Amino acid sequence: MKRNFRCYICDGSRGEEIFSLDEYPAYILPVPPAIAPTIERAELPLYVCLTCGHMQVPQPDPRIQKLIYEEYYNFYVVDSSEALIPHYRTPFINFLTRLATEGKLKKGNLLEIGCSSGEKVELFSSLSNKYTGVDPSDRIKLASKKFPQHNFIQGYFPDAIPNETFDAIITQLNLEHIQDVKNFLQNIYDATQEGGLLIIQVLNTMLHMAQK
Repeated sequence: MKRNFRCYICDGSRGEEIFSLDEYPAYILPVPPAIAPTIERAELPLYVCLTCGHMQVPQPDPRIQKLIYEEYYNFYVVDSSEALIPHYRTPFINFLTRLATEGKLKKGNLLEIGCSSGEKVELFSSLSNKYTGVDPSDRIKLASKKFPQHNFIQGYFPDAIPNETFDAIITQLNLEHIQDVKNFLQNIYDATQEGGLLIIQVLNTMLHMAQK
């Protein structure tokens, strides 16, 4: 099926289909056996932008997206997987610790986008004076129960957060899930105090840091 294409990175209109699957589970990580048959399936088309090379699913179904991040992610357990810690979680921890030691990470107001069950709350809160976590799934309730002294908001950034700016904004393994990357980054910029840091970890480029 021919789709209207607009690249969310460069606004290019020239896109080419790489492949398309007629039916693909909306969530492929382990779930309870009783839940597995209920996971919705949908067409999965993957396009590449012929201008900048960015790959994306054009016009993803909002209903499926809502199911993934608000319901299916309640079963997500990989954030605490020991097998993943040495490969990309430990380098990230070392990176943050070095920033703090060198005085580049201001100990102020910190926002974590996509905090899930709160695996990094203890670390992030030790590097800040005030910690806030935001996440759309019910897993955030686990974090709130474990760390009642901190602020947790269930919802999507930026709509769910109050009109507040932060000295540091951190998001791990989240950017690849964002449909409109430019708008997402603009919203982060607007929520960052002058001189603040945005720290992003993605799977295949590991670490990015930007200072306002």
